[in-house]
Amino acid sequence: MSVPRTRSLEDIIGRMLMAGVLTSAVIIATGLALLVPPGTGKRLLLSQLMSEHEVFVADLPRSLVAVVTGALHGRPVAIVFLGLLLLIFTPVLRVIAAGAYFARHGERRYALVSAVVLLLLLLGFVLGAAT
Repeated sequence: MSVPRTRSLEDIIGRMLMAGVLTSAVIIATGLALLVPPGTGKRLLLSQLMSEHEVFVADLPRSLVAVVTGALHGRPVAIVFLGLLLLIFTPVLRVIAAGAYFARHGERRYALVSAVVLLLLLLGFVLGAAT
């Protein structure tokens, strides 16, 4: 008779954080690789890459829709921004996973704490975006 293996909260969150960081690193690296002019084997500074593509502050994506749209159109800076947004959002997923885990296991107090933390994080994002 085999005992079903249940994964611990630490295991679930650890895997989630690792997947988020690795995925965002791949996306950021892809965007940076697209900034390198084709056929050049030389090292360039990021400022040189940006000037090579004539990226100006006014051209940077300033909303989630602009980032996603730009990334879908293959714009390198938008792809880098998408990776950065995923990296920023990864800890939020951790709070969501912890809250779901606690709710599933009947830990109402900890599920409530996770919900409050999630609410505060989302409030911070909304207030930060408003400024």
